[in-house]
Amino acid sequence: MKTYKLLLIALLLSGIGLGVANAQKITKDSIHIRIDKSIDISISVYNNKNLKENITNDIQTLKSMIGENKNISDYDSYYITYIPDESIMIKPSEPVELIMIDNGNQLKFDFKNQCEIKGNSYNLLIRFNNAEDIFTEVLKEKIEKSVNDTEENTSRFKTTYKFDYQGDEYNSGIIYNTKEAQMDAILLFGGAGTSIIRNQPITDISTELGFTFTKKGVWKNQYYISYNMFFNFDANQNAYTNSFLNIGYRYNLSNNSEKPNWMGVEAGYLISKNGDFFDDNTFKLGINWRVAKYVSVTPQVYFSGDLKNVYPGLRLGFGF
Repeated sequence: MKTYKLLLIALLLSGIGLGVANAQKITKDSIHIRIDKSIDISISVYNNKNLKENITNDIQTLKSMIGENKNISDYDSYYITYIPDESIMIKPSEPVELIMIDNGNQLKFDFKNQCEIKGNSYNLLIRFNNAEDIFTEVLKEKIEKSVNDTEENTSRFKTTYKFDYQGDEYNSGIIYNTKEAQMDAILLFGGAGTSIIRNQPITDISTELGFTFTKKGVWKNQYYISYNMFFNFDANQNAYTNSFLNIGYRYNLSNNSEKPNWMGVEAGYLISKNGDFFDDNTFKLGINWRVAKYVSVTPQVYFSGDLKNVYPGLRLGFGF
């Protein structure tokens, strides 16, 4: 029993560790802001929570740090890289030329300087000409207003927001990235598995019907019903089948649609019993970890109806 418990804990920790490793900073939304055709701002959003406050505080901190730096005026053009609570770097750079579309016309803009803030929940790039431009109340107000407008939109797809400010007037637009996004879907799987239950190997075939839902263009939540038919033999080599009906939930720990990492929970009940391998009224609980596209590992615990008989199991599943 102790060995099974250690194995269960190890598999769970491994799955969580892999999930953390796969939870890269994938852009959820993008915000593009143009102010009076003299400042260009691009924001890649990783996490919307407290976004406005984080950006405002980081710009304010950067302002005080830049004010203390006397060397910035030595550069004709420069690039500022600021990582909040870690570091700031200022180095000479070349001016940037941007081609922007305005009412169907191509307009060329030259920016001497750039400032990049690499926050935990976002990445912000400001293109500008004068240092004082990025610390004005106007810029702060425009960013706050733009972020507020994006918070009102709760699209489940990656979205690009565009804001063009000219004085107190502005135009805005929204582009939803549905072309490459995963859509809500009904999933049907079949498969087979091998398990170790009561220190005995046992095989099964399975079917699964699931519903998967999208968040920012990536499948994140799955709810499913599955059926397992186990095959085992008694001492006289007589074959018996026992069937479980299961319900489960999985969450995708990765934000990369190409490299999903599903972890979930599953509960099942014995609906068809033959032989004496399983007790009457047996049910099971398990942790389901999909380690590859068609491979899953499920540590399980089985309970008899009176809860007097409890034993672990481990299933390795193969889908098709």
